[in-house]
Amino acid sequence: MNVQTELQDVRTFLEGKVDEHPDRVALVTTSGLEITYAGFDRRVNQAANALLARGVERGHRVSLMLPNCPEYLFMWFGLAKIGAAHVAINTRLTGDPLRYQIEKADPYAVVVHADLLAAYKDACGFSALPALVLSENGTDDFAAEVASAPVTRPEGPRPGPTDPIVIMYTSGTTGFPKGVVNPHNAYVRAGTDLARLMGLEPADRMYVFMPLFHGNPQMMGVMPILAAGGSIALSSWFSASGFWEEVRAMQASIFTHIGSPLPILMKQPPRDDDTDNPIRLILGGAPKDVARAFGERFQCTVLEGWGMIEVGCNTTITPAGGIVPGTNGLPRECFDVRIFDEHDRELPAGRVGEIVVRPLEPYVMFRGYYLDPDRTLDAMRNLWWHTGDLGRKDTDGNLFFLGRADDAIKHKGENISPAEIETVLDSHPAVQEAAIVGIPDPIAGQEIAAFVVPLRGSGVSERELFNWCSEHLPNFMVPRFFRILDEFPRTGSHKIQKARLREMNLDGALDRTAI
Repeated sequence: MNVQTELQDVRTFLEGKVDEHPDRVALVTTSGLEITYAGFDRRVNQAANALLARGVERGHRVSLMLPNCPEYLFMWFGLAKIGAAHVAINTRLTGDPLRYQIEKADPYAVVVHADLLAAYKDACGFSALPALVLSENGTDDFAAEVASAPVTRPEGPRPGPTDPIVIMYTSGTTGFPKGVVNPHNAYVRAGTDLARLMGLEPADRMYVFMPLFHGNPQMMGVMPILAAGGSIALSSWFSASGFWEEVRAMQASIFTHIGSPLPILMKQPPRDDDTDNPIRLILGGAPKDVARAFGERFQCTVLEGWGMIEVGCNTTITPAGGIVPGTNGLPRECFDVRIFDEHDRELPAGRVGEIVVRPLEPYVMFRGYYLDPDRTLDAMRNLWWHTGDLGRKDTDGNLFFLGRADDAIKHKGENISPAEIETVLDSHPAVQEAAIVGIPDPIAGQEIAAFVVPLRGSGVSERELFNWCSEHLPNFMVPRFFRILDEFPRTGSHKIQKARLREMNLDGALDRTAI
């Protein structure tokens, strides 16, 4: 598979794949649905034609408030075909945060799943746009319109490669979420690059379990597998207990992930059939020891990467056949990735600083934050996009991601990486997941607080976790506070919202100074 050099829009990309292999399977679901590329194209055309009939045009924005279902894919690509951008709405949102995402984008229309209609109306009240309601059974008004719409490819203006295809909100771990505007070409380039670098083949099937409103399944899952001529295995949600059963049932060979899925799956009790699974390859970001152990336990190749939705979702990757263990890989050919100090001076190999990115080709990264020029200019200062992530590079140019700059803890003159403490706590057999944050303190600068979600029924105590850290960490890195939670506050992409942890009341938490 060659490197893409020409700018391309998603309509041209998809229709080209359909014309190449119309009879290959494009999509399977847990409900038993199986659709060929030609069938997929017809369903996308019906969505596009129904939207046109409702007055949607090139340049419009349409919010999608849909769970993981085939209709999300049909609407996303249907809007792309007519040159309209879809606004990806986090389906877990309610109230003011949901209203913010809807109103900020000022969409022409909102497509809402029937199960989410009440939440939409409650959040937006009298300002709510009339909803185009969809459900899987096709009984709602707009679902019926889509089902009866022509299956022919839509007529009228076609999208351009520089047109916006999506507005996708950042996770919003701090402050109001920003609307990331990505162009068509960035999506096509991500798909073709990752398909080549991962070594995807037409026989591969991509297990998509992360929410489709997030960049990972769109840019790292759906687009690459379509570029390779393979098929999508669409799941409704992530379930640790049912994960491998679904993977086997749908014969998926690839999946992508971000955040907690690997550590959670590793906490499941070992089984005799752990290696009896069809997964051959995974791509995402996880603690290095977890990634290594996962590959050994489930007998698959684990590719690491780094990126954000502003810069192609996977800006760097350890390519299949060229893995350097412990790194986040090399930049894709269309990006320049460097490490800067606080004054935007490049740092040599081995030095830790902020990861910055700029494109080497046009329209391979985001166009800016929607209606937010000040934050766009701030992030792009000195003509480099500043990620807020810390990292270093080795002499071969491989990237090592070290965490968020604003997560770093300054404790009694020491700079402490939360990831190092989290790795120790995650290794405790009774811990499902841990998060470390800094709490302001007038003497220490910041005190270290550990929040832990234990495995169900483990009965582990804060004192046991303190003892574990004391045995495995130097004294200055042992947290002062330990608090057990039932669950973490999370973003739509399943990242832990550390800003909310910092705001939590520590009454009742274990304080090591009182031991």
